[in-house]
Amino acid sequence: MRHILIQPAAGRVPKLHFANTVDRPVELASISQFLDGDTSRTLRKLYPQGTARVWGVTPAKNGSNKKHWKTIQPGDVVLFTGKKRAFGVSNVTLKIHNPKLAEHLWERQRDNQTWEYIYFLSGLVETDVPYVQLNKAAKKNRQFRGFEVLRSEEHTSELQSRQ
Repeated sequence: MRHILIQPAAGRVPKLHFANTVDRPVELASISQFLDGDTSRTLRKLYPQGTARVWGVTPAKNGSNKKHWKTIQPGDVVLFTGKKRAFGVSNVTLKIHNPKLAEHLWERQRDNQTWEYIYFLSGLVETDVPYVQLNKAAKKNRQFRGFEVLRSEEHTSELQSRQ
């Protein structure tokens, strides 16, 4: 089953992370020291141009982000959200748990958490889907303030048709 990830990226820090690792892809050579051999080989195959878009989430104090992250699979759709709309769409290509890479890319928060639950992305497509439409498709009424994974086939197909 294909999931849709709702990934808020509108605050000061998330905007900076988005600019540094999604808008501007990361050079694989600059992160190779943080990767094991299998992951490096996989990334070179996925990204023969030598750069990859990267995003991550913290575990969250209650562990909810980690729980959601565990359900992510390659091919899942990512909607980057903020200012009451989805503004970017991508797909997951690979996920890894790697606190050292996360610290290298994004440092640590004041509470000492880092965005260690990492996923790599395919190309980024700009979009403009208001939360009203997302809520209609998800059959929910939310502000999409936190990372979440929508799992229903029904919601997935309706949201994907709006890309």
